[in-house]
Amino acid sequence: MPGMDGIETLRELRRLVPSLPVVMMTAYADVPTAVAAMKAGAADYVTKPFDPDELTAIVRQAVERAAVPSEAAWGAAAAAPWGFEDFAGPSPAMTRVLELARAAAETDAAVLLRGERGLGKECLARAIYGASRRRPGPFVPVHCGGLSESVLEAELFGYEAGTLPASPHAKKGRLELADRGFLYLDEIQTLSQKLQSALLHAIEDRAVVRLGGEKRQPVDVRPVAASSEDIEAMVRQGSFLVELFGAISVVVIDVPPLRARREDIAPLLGRVLLRVRRDLDKKVDAFSPETVAILTRQDWPGNVRQLARTVERAVVACPGTIILPEHLPIG
Repeated sequence: MPGMDGIETLRELRRLVPSLPVVMMTAYADVPTAVAAMKAGAADYVTKPFDPDELTAIVRQAVERAAVPSEAAWGAAAAAPWGFEDFAGPSPAMTRVLELARAAAETDAAVLLRGERGLGKECLARAIYGASRRRPGPFVPVHCGGLSESVLEAELFGYEAGTLPASPHAKKGRLELADRGFLYLDEIQTLSQKLQSALLHAIEDRAVVRLGGEKRQPVDVRPVAASSEDIEAMVRQGSFLVELFGAISVVVIDVPPLRARREDIAPLLGRVLLRVRRDLDKKVDAFSPETVAILTRQDWPGNVRQLARTVERAVVACPGTIILPEHLPIG
C-alpha cells in the first residue's frame, strides 16, 4: 500500500484503538511477516487464497478473545468510577450526548439531564463531575422522589441541635456537604413548591439556613439535576417554578432510551459485564453472537437498569465462560 505498509497500519491501529482485534491478510505466505504481525499485536494472520468458513472462525475467535480483558483490566474496571467512555456508542444520538456532557464538564454551569428512568443519569452526572475542575470536591446525591417534604427538607438544609425530637444533635444538610463540589438532584420534578423555592434561594444566594437556626451557612455547589418527566410542561402548568428551571438548566442534555439507539447495546453489554462479573465474582467472559442479537432486539422499557439486571441473572445462570441464549431470563 502506498505511504504505509500492512505492519505499519497494524501498529497505528493498535495505537489508536488498543482493544481493537486485527486480523492480517496477505497474498504471501511469508513466515517473517507473520511473526512481525503477531509481535505487532495482530489477533491472527491468514494468507490468500483463504477458505471463507475458516476466516469466519478466525474472526469469531478474535472477537471473543478481545471480549476477555486481562486481570489488570478487570481490576481497573472494578475500581474506576463511571466515565464518558462507559457511555460511548456508535449512535449519533449518544455521540451528541457525550459532546454536550464533555463541554459541560469544562464549565461550572448547572446541568439538567432529561430522560426515562433507568438510563444511568446519575452515572453520567458522575462522569461530568469526574472530568470537571470540581473533582477534588464531593459528589453528593439527593434522591428527591419517595421522600416526604419534611424529611427531604431536613436532608437538603440540615438542622440545628434540638430541632428534631429524634435527632438531638446538629446535622449538616446535603447542600452544605456538597460545598465546593456537585449536588446531584435526582427526580427534581418531585420537589414541592415550598422546597423548590427554598432550593432556588440557596442556589442563588450561595447560602443556607439550617432548620431551627438563623445563621447563614455559605455554600458553593454546582447543581446537576435529573428528571424523568417533562419539566417544561410542569413549568407551563405552574407546578414547577420557572425561576428554578432556569437556574438548573443552563445546559440541558436529553439522554435517549435504549430502544432508540440499538446500535449502542452491544458495546454497552461488554461494559456492564465487566461490573457484574466483578460484583458476582464469576469468570464469565463474553456473550455469544446469538445472545447479543437477542439482547439487541429487546425494547428495554427499563433501559440500562433493566439490561444490567438481565446480564446479572444471565451471569448467575451461566455455568461456563460464554453467555448463551438459554442463560437469558428473556425469550
